[in-house]
Amino acid sequence: MSAVLTLLILPVFLQPVTEDPSRPVALQVPAEYAPIPMHCRELACTGAGPRLAFAETTPRRDLPGQPRRGQRLRAPTSRNSWVATEFNDSRLGARYGVQAWHDADTQLRVEVGTGLRWRPYADNGSASQGLVARGQVDLQHRLGERTRLSQRTWFETGNNARYLRSAIGLTMQLQPQLSWQTEVELRHHATHGGTEQTRTESRTQLRYRF
Repeated sequence: MSAVLTLLILPVFLQPVTEDPSRPVALQVPAEYAPIPMHCRELACTGAGPRLAFAETTPRRDLPGQPRRGQRLRAPTSRNSWVATEFNDSRLGARYGVQAWHDADTQLRVEVGTGLRWRPYADNGSASQGLVARGQVDLQHRLGERTRLSQRTWFETGNNARYLRSAIGLTMQLQPQLSWQTEVELRHHATHGGTEQTRTESRTQLRYRF
């Protein structure tokens, strides 16, 4: 089959004949012996035939997100600070937060803010009514592959009244959907009249996620 296809593209060789020199005769040449110069389109050419040079008509551009030599792909990092406002039936305020620490095992978030309170004790608040300053600290630390330690602290002060709430807990993942959690919580209230009250409670529970 290759011989037939090659003959279709072979040039016709003309050779004069002695009987009638004015009439050319087509000469058939076997394909396996025809010296056909082929163009080389490979990176390394060993033959003596002509070589083609391919020129790029458009400049080469990297696709979006394609890694370049000497660089690494990085996902967009999350914001490490934020500002938020809040309004509910007990207070109006604004807060500023920052991701103080973040790595594979530990995360620490801190928030501070100010606002106006008109309903005492509500929403982790103090006994004060009026201008208050408040904030919270959130710490998450991984102790192992299935164990995590967490601590959250809320505080508020204003008009000589103070409020503090701190909860520390330990969570262990028993199964992919079953976890065991124990937590100890402390709450402390101090009013502008000098009255103070402290309460401590603990709880242990199993959680199953459906």
